[in-house]
Amino acid sequence: MDGNLNEIRKRLGLNEEKFEKVKERVESLETDTRSQLSLLLESKTVPEEFEFIVRAVVVKRFNRFKNEGMKSINQSEETITYDSDDFGEYESIINKYVDDNKPDTDSRTVEFI
Repeated sequence: MDGNLNEIRKRLGLNEEKFEKVKERVESLETDTRSQLSLLLESKTVPEEFEFIVRAVVVKRFNRFKNEGMKSINQSEETITYDSDDFGEYESIINKYVDDNKPDTDSRTVEFI
């Protein structure tokens, strides 16, 4: 099993047998999360140091399954509230990465031949 998938399985508290039943959904969530994060990072791929974000967001999205689009859910005396932005708590980290990896426009040179 892929390292990321195994870590996600552990965070979800599922044994391998139960995980096999939802593995396709988790893989789909991981693919979507990775695509969205790479766009936010303005990168073609998700750098290794951001894998913790992929895992955390996949778990959030998995736990919200069947409640997509809802801001909160009430059951008996329990209320669960969902963030509207799965990447919101990582915004400062993402922005710092984007700022640090912008091309240096002052060092551009043009040569005429």
